[in-house]
Amino acid sequence: MNNQYPAIHLNYVQESLSSYIAQIEYGIEEEGLFSICTLVPTSSLQESTYASAQASKVGIALGISQKQIFLMHRKAGPDTFILHKAPPSLTDAEGRTLGKNAARLVKGLPLYPV
Repeated sequence: MNNQYPAIHLNYVQESLSSYIAQIEYGIEEEGLFSICTLVPTSSLQESTYASAQASKVGIALGISQKQIFLMHRKAGPDTFILHKAPPSLTDAEGRTLGKNAARLVKGLPLYPV
């Protein structure tokens, strides 16, 4: 993992999720933060995402699979999702909002409704 600059880590399980990832990245960028994307095995998505949150300078990571998108914080614990959404119903605007909320959590600002 690259920790040269503060960034929100995005862990995903397959390339076909690129449309979700792009929208989330746009939201993070709109709030002025960076993101790092990592392809991980499906079987270890939750564990990898929590490990990424632990390793991240900002303490935030998102896990993205076909069934769910979730946000984890290093202080919340390995079984706790701060935000959780099912991708089949995720629109571009909702993806962007998830990215914005991840960044706003880092900055200590109020979250947007998803």
